[in-house]
Amino acid sequence: MVKQFLLNADGTVPAATDAAVLLATGVTLVMPTAPPPCTAGYVAQDTDPELVDGIWYQRWEIIPHPDADRVVDNTSTNIAELIASLTPEQIAALSTVIQSLGNNNGN
Repeated sequence: MVKQFLLNADGTVPAATDAAVLLATGVTLVMPTAPPPCTAGYVAQDTDPELVDGIWYQRWEIIPHPDADRVVDNTSTNIAELIASLTPEQIAALSTVIQSLGNNNGN
C-alpha cells in the first residue's frame, strides 16, 4: 500500500504539518473521500489512492466484515439460547410488556 497522508477535506494540510517533509520522505498527499455505504456484513476499507487530473484521492473497497460469520452465528445462537431458557412466567411478563408497547403506539 502507498504511504499516504490524508489532507483536510478542503485540500489543505493540517496545522503543524510540514508538507515538504512529507513529500521528501515519499508520502503521498491524498484528498479524503467519504466511504461508500455498506450493506450488513460488509465494511468499507481504504485502499491505494487514485490519481485523477494530478490529484490523489482516497479510494475505498467494500469487503466482507472480518467477523461477519461469527457475529451472525453468535447472535442467532445467543437469542435461541435465551428464548429456550425462559420460564413460563418470564414469557408471560415479556408478552405483557410487548402488548403494552403495541398499545402505546396505537396498535
